[in-house]
Amino acid sequence: VEQQFDALSWDELQRREPRLAEVIRRLELLGIDDALVRSIVARLDPADPQKKVWRNAIALLARQIPIAEQDVCADGGVFAVVGPTGAGKTTSIAKLAARFALDRGADAVGLVTTDSFRIGAQEHLLRFGRILGVPVQVAGDAGALAATLEQLAHKKLVLIDTAGCSPRDGKLLEALAGLTRLTPTVQTLLTLPANLQTASIREAIGAFDRLGLDGAIVTKVDEATSLGGILSELIAAELAACYVTDGQRVPEDIRPAARYRAGFVSQAVSLARSFAHSRPGHSLPELPEPTESAASEELPPLTTTERRLASYG
Repeated sequence: VEQQFDALSWDELQRREPRLAEVIRRLELLGIDDALVRSIVARLDPADPQKKVWRNAIALLARQIPIAEQDVCADGGVFAVVGPTGAGKTTSIAKLAARFALDRGADAVGLVTTDSFRIGAQEHLLRFGRILGVPVQVAGDAGALAATLEQLAHKKLVLIDTAGCSPRDGKLLEALAGLTRLTPTVQTLLTLPANLQTASIREAIGAFDRLGLDGAIVTKVDEATSLGGILSELIAAELAACYVTDGQRVPEDIRPAARYRAGFVSQAVSLARSFAHSRPGHSLPELPEPTESAASEELPPLTTTERRLASYG
């Protein structure tokens, strides 16, 4: 009965507000969360032409993505990089270290690993350190990390590699929390692979939030088939994206997220279009993709569209 009622509601919305119904369909193809879709569509004017309605929708989406306004590592600091196993922590650290070393010199960078759980984990970072000409310190517990950070106090940038763990491993998460609470000067960045399922992204953010997250590194964007999940969860958690990685090259394949706001949505649209074209009956005709200027355009205030959507879903 519920399914029949929902179908009737959707048919009614398509009949009464076809432009809004089309935007809803497109946002859902992007993989955007239902609640976020509603909040976006509630701001749209159904009297506008279809292209303008869609342009405003994706501009609203881009505007809501929490983004660090600057390159957070550009001026140095102490950063602990945490995240699930296989999220790309060590490679992201290598990219950040290489960028900083090219700009300030290898002597300005300090690398630390606290990962004593995975076989070969330390060797991975040690290999990167040798390539960059940056010694890697090993700190197995909170006391050793405190002493190591004191030794590296003269470094402009210190990056701490941590053990990857399941969001359900409470014991290891608590151990990581002990490390990141060590000093208020340590900022914690969560690596989030864009190719994870939405539920897994939500679980990771919820679990690692106990560490006191200062931002996120969105990794493996090049491997994702949809970006709707990662965008929806960043917005819901109000977790700022600091960097985006989209390949294995060091240091080329990382960029500050501040330069990628429109790129997030543009790539999400492109991926959705590729997916839609592969499925009969799910076409996504060409419409404008977001630009930086579109994301900053003045949009109309909240309209009565919210009431018009009351029957949908």
